[in-house]
Amino acid sequence: KSLKKIEGVKKAKVRLNTEKATVVFNDAKVDEDELLKAIKKVGYKGIVESMKGGKKDEWWSKIDKIC
Repeated sequence: KSLKKIEGVKKAKVRLNTEKATVVFNDAKVDEDELLKAIKKVGYKGIVESMKGGKKDEWWSKIDKIC
């Protein structure tokens, strides 16, 4: 829910069982750092694993619970 509240995020799907988040966003309004900060703010850490199809406005992030 935190990712979807960010201006510029078009779609966000988080799957905790696979530790993956897929985010589609408008890179003119939000950048990867802001998205990763939002993930961290709710108690997880994230790293950008890949851009889908080379698009810079859609990426998968691996998320892990911060202990």
